[in-house]
Amino acid sequence: MAKSPFRPVEPPKKGEVQAPLAKRLGWLIVMMVAGVTVVAGVAYALRKLLFLHI
Repeated sequence: MAKSPFRPVEPPKKGEVQAPLAKRLGWLIVMMVAGVTVVAGVAYALRKLLFLHI
């Protein structure tokens, strides 16, 4: 079975500093925008492929 590129993130150990909240939220927003962009792109491509003109 292939290894998954995703690994769970463990809670920080005592004394370990987490990344700033702004950086973590920034990544969340980037991933959300990327997901919406991909879905919109695929939907638009399928619409063009099926000759749907609305």
